[in-house]
Amino acid sequence: MKLAQSSSERIACLRFPLIIGVVFIHGYAATVDFSGQTQGVAESHWLSGLIRDIISQHLARVAVPLFFLLSGYLFFLGMQWSWRQYGNKLATRLRSLVLPFLFWNGLTLVLLAIAQSLPALNSYFPEQGGAISAYTLYDYLNALFGIDRFPVAYQFWFIRDLMVMILLVPLIQFFLKFLPRFALLTLFLCWFYPFWPWNIPCATACFFFYAGAFLAVLQRDIFIIDHVGKWVLPLYLAVLTADLLLMGSTFHGHIHRIGLLLGLASALYGTKFMVEMPKMKSFLLRAAGWSFFVFAVHEPLLTMTRKTAYYFLQPSSDVFVLSLYFLIPVFVVSVSVAAFSVLNMITPGFLRLIIGGRMPSKSLRKGDQNL
Repeated sequence: MKLAQSSSERIACLRFPLIIGVVFIHGYAATVDFSGQTQGVAESHWLSGLIRDIISQHLARVAVPLFFLLSGYLFFLGMQWSWRQYGNKLATRLRSLVLPFLFWNGLTLVLLAIAQSLPALNSYFPEQGGAISAYTLYDYLNALFGIDRFPVAYQFWFIRDLMVMILLVPLIQFFLKFLPRFALLTLFLCWFYPFWPWNIPCATACFFFYAGAFLAVLQRDIFIIDHVGKWVLPLYLAVLTADLLLMGSTFHGHIHRIGLLLGLASALYGTKFMVEMPKMKSFLLRAAGWSFFVFAVHEPLLTMTRKTAYYFLQPSSDVFVLSLYFLIPVFVVSVSVAAFSVLNMITPGFLRLIIGGRMPSKSLRKGDQNL
């Protein structure tokens, strides 16, 4: 089974909106800490908090599980298992995952080290592992790979877990062959309750990557939800409402995870309408090529922009903070896209290398894209 042209376009149309969601997840906070003092509004007005919660903690949270689902689906789609074919896929992931992972984490580590060495900046850019100048060899490896922490470019925890899932593909293939539904149910229960003994890979990575692989091996269309799509969005809105009303309750976590499943299904179904609008489709297909670069550079750019804005503007009202909540991600994404365009004009080969070869979406039909 090969990925149909229509399905390829629908998946490509998802990529940029989901990355925007990731940026809003990381821009959720209403305060910024500066060496012992805090700028912003610690206790937000309920309406301001509700708007940020709906976008960052609910709608945008669909992005990560959906990316894992698509990655598992595209990896296994049309794959006739053999060690040779698996080796070929590993080689392509060296280019599309490992090299960008090392480049962006290495670059972030260097930039943080420079910032920490400058007296005017060092207090504003602490690193999770402490002063970089005092790092041991293990600390450097830990910062680059995220062995027992986030990588230094912390959004790359997703790529780290995805790389681990790909290393586990022979084990996944075993379960898909002999215990496909039992493994799917077990992983679902571990994710849903949640019960998971490992930090790497996380339960979300394991369940959704496996679920995508499960659909691919059974040769099911990733957009199978279309058959009941008209019921999904109303149900999602109902569960989202319950999720917001029951925050802090005993069953809130379960309701939230049900909402994630329905939000994921709604996002997949929504692409049906995206591709039916020519202008939107054209823009999103073009924007798909920007997605990984925006993902890679939005941190530490987002943190630096937030710290700078809060330092100079010192927002003290909910309206001001909420305005920055929207404006800062827009600024960060715009700068990222502009930088992408400049690099594409000046040094397209280098750009292709640092984003893992993810240029326009035609390669998606080969099942070679993960983001």
